[in-house]
Amino acid sequence: MRIEVSHTQPRVDEHMFIVGDRDRWSEPLSKLSFEDDIFFSHDAGLVLYSSATSFYADLSLEVYDSEPGPGVENDQIDARRETSARFDSGEITVRDLNGLEYDTLALPTEGRWNIRLIVRGRERAEERARDEYFFYGEEEWTIQLWPGE
Repeated sequence: MRIEVSHTQPRVDEHMFIVGDRDRWSEPLSKLSFEDDIFFSHDAGLVLYSSATSFYADLSLEVYDSEPGPGVENDQIDARRETSARFDSGEITVRDLNGLEYDTLALPTEGRWNIRLIVRGRERAEERARDEYFFYGEEEWTIQLWPGE
């Protein structure tokens, strides 16, 4: 069952923004290496890789008490990935590369959380970014979190 949801629009610079532990949010940047075209996972959080840059993505953070169902059908999304991270502070923050905080969400417990990333609208954002800067929307991210082991 979903127990918390938050919506925000973080600025995407250099194709990236960060979702991580409140106290350790910059750690993923120290070892940045994209082996996936969607995200870089680090024990303290994620660096999300957008198809465009210099715009504001739509982001929904959803916290569940157990693993949620798949939700959106695969043919309606650009990518779906799963990973995990530790949120030892018990809070998750959304930040741009300059460290500007867009949202903080308190988790029911600290520790390891499973993470499912769902993204859509990548092609629309990439096309719009060819002619426009600092627009809002187009690329939509959903991050589902539920307690890990």
